[in-house]
Amino acid sequence: MHQERNDPVNKTRVQIDLLPGELERMNIVMRMTDLSTRKDLFNNALSLFEWAVTEVARGREIGSVTADGEITILTMPAFKSAANYGRRFAPYELANRTIALKSTLADTRGSAICGTCLANQFDVHVNFWPGRPMSHALVTGSSGTGKLAPSASLASTDLAVGVGLELAIPADDSTELAATLFDPTSPPSTDGALVIIAPAVGVRRSYYARFATYLAERGHPILIFDYRGIGGSRRGSLVGSNVRMRDWCILDVPGVIDWAQRTYPQRPIHWIGHSMGGFATGLARNGHLVSRQLNVATLSGYWGRMAAPEKWRVRLLMGTLGPLVVKAKGYFPGELMGGEDMPGPAYREWTAWCMKPGFLFDDETLRERRNFRDFRAPVRFMQFTDDSWGTPAAVGHMAEHFTASTDRSIWLVKPAEAGVKKIGHFGFFRPDVRDTLWKPAADWLLQ
Repeated sequence: MHQERNDPVNKTRVQIDLLPGELERMNIVMRMTDLSTRKDLFNNALSLFEWAVTEVARGREIGSVTADGEITILTMPAFKSAANYGRRFAPYELANRTIALKSTLADTRGSAICGTCLANQFDVHVNFWPGRPMSHALVTGSSGTGKLAPSASLASTDLAVGVGLELAIPADDSTELAATLFDPTSPPSTDGALVIIAPAVGVRRSYYARFATYLAERGHPILIFDYRGIGGSRRGSLVGSNVRMRDWCILDVPGVIDWAQRTYPQRPIHWIGHSMGGFATGLARNGHLVSRQLNVATLSGYWGRMAAPEKWRVRLLMGTLGPLVVKAKGYFPGELMGGEDMPGPAYREWTAWCMKPGFLFDDETLRERRNFRDFRAPVRFMQFTDDSWGTPAAVGHMAEHFTASTDRSIWLVKPAEAGVKKIGHFGFFRPDVRDTLWKPAADWLLQ
């Protein structure tokens, strides 16, 4: 019996040289999309990129749209060349090319890769409104319309985010938290620290993007994330939400730390906490896994330790007016304090702590206070002389509770010494202190 043999398909082997950080990034994308081989990853990326280039050549833009209508546009240097190509060649060629691509995309196996992930594969720049995770793909005509309206609040200020990989990280109770991972832009070491930046109350992760990019330039992977109910981790209306302030510390932060240990087992975890983000590790069950921590404007929030006249405003707003607003609206509008909207229970718990001289340490229902005794990493507190919340008394009271830390210190910073007129509670993360504050802070954190 004669058996016919098909001729072997001619194949070309492609070799790609990757830095350690780039390989880690590729592995993360494969886990996100359930792809089993790098060949599958390449096929998916190539098909999607090929389709995008063809659409750009047809005079369209590539991006995504969120459920509330905000548009994110993906820009790449290659798209400019594709647009020029489209203007030079006859439309029929592009039309035929599109038909072929439809067939290719339909046959591609495995999950699609989002625009941000694709951009990372080709080492390009992604422009998008910060704090908004990429969602379903959108192609708009050159005259297409979209809603591009960043919030005017401090916490949502439009900042250049650079190239970041959008992630969903599970909290301790499996709630998904929106996060962005910045890869090192200088040659990384394989065992250098992973740095995590934890936000202040009511602040989106996008506020920290410039500082994250700066740290990535020094050769370290950097992660920023949103607490549940805030920014990219918010799911619809906050009315009826049961999220408490403690949940950010005892559910969200432990989940982020666990993710970091699983994803980068060979790297130590270094933590930057802004305000609440600095004491959250003391409450976390696994805060002891942090190897080094820098606290920026982290304080014990009792109103009586704040500077006048701010403390009287806080006493009136948080002690009297705020709870009435929450009762009436079902949540706390962030515009009243210059940040994001907050779930009602979170705001009420924050207020309760701020009315107690011992702050959260006077809350007998918060059993996780005992976890502070397990936090042993070196910790440095940055205290700014013009921060009306973070007075020496307020910062000092919080620092006292990191009793097991092997090295506790407070770095007193005057705006004039940093070459600026004002720093306050938020100003450390502005780029005008890049040389005067970011550099020495990073030198200490990354040593």
